[in-house]
Parts: sequence; C-alpha cells; structure tokens
Amino acid sequence: MSDTAISSLPQYDTREIRAPGNESIGFATAGNVRHRARLSGMNPNYWYPAEWASRLKPGEHVETSFWSAPIALFRTEAGELGAIENRCPHRHLPLTMGKVTGCNLVCAYHGWAFGRDGRLQSVHHDQFGRALPRVGVRTYPVRERYGLIWIFPGDPALAEQVPLPVIANAEGQDRWARIEFDFTWKSHHSMVIDNLCNLTHLYVHGDLVPFDKTWMTHSRLHGETLEMVWKHTFRPSIASPLFNLFLDRSRVDGASQTRSIYKYPYHASDQGGARAINLMLPLSADATRVFTLYYWRTIGVPLMSDGWRLAMMERMVAPLFRPGTVEIYRQ
Repeated sequence: MSDTAISSLPQYDTREIRAPGNESIGFATAGNVRHRARLSGMNPNYWYPAEWASRLKPGEHVETSFWSAPIALFRTEAGELGAIENRCPHRHLPLTMGKVTGCNLVCAYHGWAFGRDGRLQSVHHDQFGRALPRVGVRTYPVRERYGLIWIFPGDPALAEQVPLPVIANAEGQDRWARIEFDFTWKSHHSMVIDNLCNLTHLYVHGDLVPFDKTWMTHSRLHGETLEMVWKHTFRPSIASPLFNLFLDRSRVDGASQTRSIYKYPYHASDQGGARAINLMLPLSADATRVFTLYYWRTIGVPLMSDGWRLAMMERMVAPLFRPGTVEIYRQ
C-alpha cells in the first residue's frame, strides 16, 4: 500500500481504558464512543445497593464488590453496619473467610480484627512486646433503607451530599404492597440498562405479559434523566380483569402506557398502579447484580379500612403476581 493510501485512511486515537480503581480493562478508539462507554464503569459517587438488609443478621457478614473492588459487609453483634475492603493487609486473605466477633470482623488466618472504621483493633498472636501495627483497610459509607443495604464506593467526603434515591409509596401508612428479588447477569451494566429501557423486547415474554404490540410515543433527555413513554395494545387473557386494576389505559385508544425513566444510575418504570424500581450494582466489567423492588397500589374496597386493604395487597394480591414477575426478569 502506498504512503498516500495510508495517509487517507481514518486516523483514530487509540487509548487505554481504565476502571475506577485505575486498572487497565482494554483499549478503544476515540472514534468509537459506544465501545468506550461499554468498557467504562459506573460513577462511584452514588449510593448503590449491596445486599438485602434481611440477609445480614447481627454477627453475620457477606462479600460483594463494586467494579471488581472486593468489599466485606458485616453487621456487628450489636447490629451496627460496616463496609470495608475485603482484604486483610497482613496476608491478603479475604476478611469474609473469617467471622464477626463483637464489633469487629476477624481474619481467619492470624486473627487480625478490624472495626467498622477499618482500623486494626487487635491481633490473636504474640506481639513480642511491640505496639499494635498501625494498619487498616479502606472503608465505605453505608446506610440502610427500603429494605436494602447501600454503599457509597466513591469519595467518602461526598457521601453526605449525595442523596439516596427517593422511592414513592415505599414507606409509611401510604405505602404500596411490594415484592423484591434480584438477579446477577453476566453482562456489562449498560447492556442491562438498554434492556430495561427498550420495551420492544416484551415480545420475548409471550403470555407472561398482557401486551400485544409495543411502540414508543415520546422520549426526552434532561440532565441525567432519560424519560420514555411506551404504548401497548392488549391481548385477551383470562387474567385481564386483574391486570386492568393496575395498568394505566389511555382515554383515547384504550392502550396501556408505561413510563420508563432512567435517572443515572437508577431505573424505574411506571404503569399507573404498578411500579418497578431497578437498582444496578456493577460487580465487574462483565457481571451486574440488579435489585428489583416491584410495587402495586392498594385496591379500593368498600367498607374496608386502609390497613386491611394494604394487608390484603401484601398477603394475597402481590404474591399472585410474584411468580410471573420473577420469571419475566429471569428471562
């Protein structure tokens, strides 16, 4: 090939892509923005769900990660939450191989105990007259709300400035009935978000959904929020009367409407009387855990108090929807 032919080819700026922890995860060209986005991680300066609160009892611990950074979650015997780097600085064993003792997470190898502040509190061997080593591990701000344990994997100084997502009708006397579940997909988080936002894929769920045709009628990007409105025609089903209680229907054409909202880094969909909140935890470049909270409004029943209506929704109606809803997300 001649020098002239070579100089006429498109010139791309090949750059190394690095994860939030500064580790190299591949290369992409400046001319391929979409590919570069696929290789990037989520902004760590937000609150991310890490585990269901009910799965972490006092004196227990679990392991998780954020973009391949290992994290140990533990609850002290007094019930206080801790989130620290899941690596003992002594011999680099995962701290979750150990146990919770009192207020500390204790390494299984030599009994080095670390508190919620990440500092070494004690060791289980002879110190030969020397002072306790001044070592520690990274800590993560941690909170508990909506039945979830949240971590802030970014700059700890920003944790108090960044709010948790607001979930309407999730708490208090006006709360809606809900089910909760999670799946871990072997996929980059952006692929999961694409799937949640693009509702033309409802075709794949067949009879599990009451919709026939789906099309987008509106989309708008403002700030970090992408809002889309989808319309659906209905397919006759034996469950139609039940679906009709919760799905929003247009007064013009009788179709159902779904508002899909992606407000970075959280996703929600609203169908009138049913809402789904999908919360991503990017475990690594090719694995994403998604926590889903699905809510249904309380059905108005004559002569029944608000408390009884909510109890009916939580104990009878929501469980009826659970198997099909979970199967849709599994697919």
